[in-house]
Amino acid sequence: MRFTRKRCPTDHAIIERTHQTLTAQALLGQAYPSHSALWAGLDARRDVLNRHLPSRVLSHQSPLQAYPQAVHSGRFYRPEWEEEFLSLEKVYTYLAQCKWVRSIRPNGCFELGSYHYYVGNRFARRSVAIGFDPGSAALLCQPEGSEETIQLPVQGLTKAELMGELAAMQALPIYQLALPFSLEAWRQLEYTRILTGTTL
Repeated sequence: MRFTRKRCPTDHAIIERTHQTLTAQALLGQAYPSHSALWAGLDARRDVLNRHLPSRVLSHQSPLQAYPQAVHSGRFYRPEWEEEFLSLEKVYTYLAQCKWVRSIRPNGCFELGSYHYYVGNRFARRSVAIGFDPGSAALLCQPEGSEETIQLPVQGLTKAELMGELAAMQALPIYQLALPFSLEAWRQLEYTRILTGTTL
């Protein structure tokens, strides 16, 4: 599972091409009686594409014949674990290195990342230089021609907002029941399994 920027399919062109192929081969002209039947149909088609369909660019081998290690990414995925992987401190550290310049509208507002911020009508029609303070999670705004630095709480940087609608992902079919372990306990079990070569 990878998260891309909204409306930027070129971020992962290969993934988008796979979606196009699956749509053409498993969805268009097909009717499925239920969601589970749809998932089964998509899984079956993906299995054919990955395991059996030869590709000219892979010397007429299927993808998994050419790259058998690609059968698993090496990272286990469950939607409810993703929140633990998302570090706001890392996001803040990255944003602290960034600088932006925006135009202030006649109403004293500027827009950054589709969020509106108000700096005051007295700065209307000027530009504003914007930085980020990781300690206070705030934008540091320096309007053009002013020595004043205006600190505004940043918007849209909670885990829930960055991750999007997790509930929809959690409603996907469960292929294997999750045991009631925390992510850390799961890691310890996986390390034990790898080191001892046993199946838990």
